[in-house]
Amino acid sequence: MDSRQLDLVEFELLKGTETMVNMIKNRKQVIGISNDLFNELLDYLDVNAEKLYYVRNEEGKRTIIYFESPVDKENLTHLLRQYSGEE
Repeated sequence: MDSRQLDLVEFELLKGTETMVNMIKNRKQVIGISNDLFNELLDYLDVNAEKLYYVRNEEGKRTIIYFESPVDKENLTHLLRQYSGEE
C-alpha cells in the first residue's frame, strides 16, 4: 500500500489548486505532543488515512496536519481525544 503522505515538494506543487484549498480548510493543529505520540500519529495516518495529507512539525512547539479529506481530520481528532482521556 502506498503512503498518502505528501512531502514538502509535493505539498508546494499543490499551490493554487482546489486540493490545496481543501487541505487548508481541513488542517488540524496539535500543540505540545511528545516525540512518541508524534511517531504514533504518523504510523496511524500511514495506515488509516484515506486521502492525501501533509505533516508540518515544528519540533517541541506544534504540529500541523493538512488533510485532503475532512473524514481523515475527524478520525485523527477522535484518536487524539482518546489519548487525552476525553472519551
